[in-house]
Amino acid sequence: MSSLPGVPSLAAAITQAEGVNPAYSNPGALSNGDVGYGTFGQGLTIYGDLEAGEQALYNQLLSIANGTSKYYNQNMTLSEFGQTYSGNPNYGNTLASILGVSPNTSVGSVLNGSPAVSSPAQVSTGTAVGSSGVLGSVLDNVGLGGIQSSIDSYVSNTLFSSRLVLLLIGFLLIGAGLFSFKSTQTVIQTVGKHVGEAAA
Repeated sequence: MSSLPGVPSLAAAITQAEGVNPAYSNPGALSNGDVGYGTFGQGLTIYGDLEAGEQALYNQLLSIANGTSKYYNQNMTLSEFGQTYSGNPNYGNTLASILGVSPNTSVGSVLNGSPAVSSPAQVSTGTAVGSSGVLGSVLDNVGLGGIQSSIDSYVSNTLFSSRLVLLLIGFLLIGAGLFSFKSTQTVIQTVGKHVGEAAA
């Protein structure tokens, strides 16, 4: 899909930072209007399949590289790009962290593959990825299926950690419920005792 070495990396970083519901097939959270499948949220496009959504993200990044983008240019830093892309002043920092570069790195140098960027699978930002199947499909479609196992491992570890935390919270809630039940049982016994004494 791209002859520029950094486009797949930046596309994967945006996909990771966005964490869009895979059902919308819009990994870049792009607002390109209704392309025949409707919109969601605040006008974000629903694409027919993941490949179409991924191609739209690639087209957006390639328009930056070839100077035809209305909103972005190669001289923007990741910080400036992130602020414009998402409206969030920290978005560029998230992308830089995922890519393993400075937020002051220009978008053009990332798109052209200089400096070398980290694989998004190697960096943990605490941002939800969605599912390894979707991200793996993205990587397969852009010819980076070789790192899919690393991403699957990362996502599996993240999901395992999340499940472990949920399990611990569940045990705490059960314990709190049992403690609360014991307290309620004591109140009922006390009230019952006083009612019995009053009746006698």
